[in-house]
Amino acid sequence: MAVGLTEALEGWDSVRSSELYGVDAWGNNFFHITTDGCAAVRLKNPSGPVSVKFSDIVQGLYQRGLSLPILLRFGDLLAARLAAIHQAFGKAIEESGYTGVYRGVYPIKVNQQQQAVADVVKFGRPFHHGLEAGSKAELIAALAYLHDPEA
Repeated sequence: MAVGLTEALEGWDSVRSSELYGVDAWGNNFFHITTDGCAAVRLKNPSGPVSVKFSDIVQGLYQRGLSLPILLRFGDLLAARLAAIHQAFGKAIEESGYTGVYRGVYPIKVNQQQQAVADVVKFGRPFHHGLEAGSKAELIAALAYLHDPEA
């Protein structure tokens, strides 16, 4: 006998949803499932981290006259990932006794959009994060954004 939807969902909760989809494994504490079962992102706020449901983001977009599909970028996530990369390399350099320095670079060919490149430069500035250019056009773009002689 087939199990009905009501029976299948009995006892189901947001914790089980998170486990089923492995959100904790890939979300790296940036993404999570709320207690009411919605996918959400954790963002920085001056008063502390705040959880924002994707459904609320979409509703706000509709209220502004925008429609889906849409690309969302979260500067908090980019800043945190750049910091984590640099911390990991710093730790490895220290543990191995390497005497050189690490300078991360972002290959512009990954995403040439102005806002993406500007954000990488902005959030990578404390680490002297650079840009990698593989063509003349990419070099021109990189030169327009980078003003750090150590990058």
